[in-house]
Amino acid sequence: MRKQKDISLKHFLEKEDIFCELFNQTVFQDGTLHLLAEELVSVDTRASIRILDVDSNVEFFERYRDVVKCGKVYIEEGPAKGGKSPEGELHPNANIVRNYGRIEIGNIICGIENQTTIDKLMPSRTLIYDCLSYEYEFRNKMELLPCITITFYTGEKKWKAPYSLYDMFNLRQEIQSTVLEKYIPDYPLYVVDALHLSKDEINKYHTDLRFFFTALQAAGSQDMEIDDTLTAQYVETYDALAMLTGDERFRVKEGGVSMCALFDMAEERGLKRGIEKGIEKGIEAFILDNMEEQIPLDRILEKLQKRFALNEAQAEGYLKMHVF
Repeated sequence: MRKQKDISLKHFLEKEDIFCELFNQTVFQDGTLHLLAEELVSVDTRASIRILDVDSNVEFFERYRDVVKCGKVYIEEGPAKGGKSPEGELHPNANIVRNYGRIEIGNIICGIENQTTIDKLMPSRTLIYDCLSYEYEFRNKMELLPCITITFYTGEKKWKAPYSLYDMFNLRQEIQSTVLEKYIPDYPLYVVDALHLSKDEINKYHTDLRFFFTALQAAGSQDMEIDDTLTAQYVETYDALAMLTGDERFRVKEGGVSMCALFDMAEERGLKRGIEKGIEKGIEAFILDNMEEQIPLDRILEKLQKRFALNEAQAEGYLKMHVF
């Protein structure tokens, strides 16, 4: 089942617009840099290194990434005086190409690692993945490209593991500021904690990611308000949700994508709230009727537990609401 979840998530995150928006909102969220979805190219997810041990024996260290793409990074500059900048004009300060109001910085390798559990070693794991990419490029005499990796976490518990290499070290804060920052480079971990994004954070997304995050959180919460007008563009989005939530209503129906999962969730919650309200009114009427008949409170307490399948604490709570 875990393997199937991983596969469905990979297919979902491989979509260029989804992949691109995830990086632009997570890594480049200040808007200084950005990727373009139409320029992303999938690359080999395998990374390996050949190692000689002390006895000159050859060992191979190999890892497979979940999703990896190569793309150009841009800075939005705005049009030059009199209109758009001419394509291909060289930037005066570097080997950078100016292209219609955008400054092309260069190519970058972007990776996504799926996580369903919290891993305290994730910053060092990510560092290894990225270093393997650098080693692969160097060994094959390729252009050395910067590498950035996002951890896409869909577990139930809030991510409270380290967010950087520094966080993994058991050192006092003053040591970090005086020693680590001066002599040892940090390595940040970019985490997307899908189940714990705020509503404002979710609303920043405009691809299927908004629907994905909303539906995933709604499936695990009885209190979340659901916008059942939200839709997703890709079948892979619904497949990933079906695998992660175990709710087959997210599967695509014959003739197109079905929205019945979110609609049913909203309907079920409305029904549940109505039932709960009705039960509470019934309990209130039951208590008042028994009090009018001057039935002892301990006897009313027993009857409440039996009639409404309440435990003692719940029954006492309802009784206190109407007696004290």
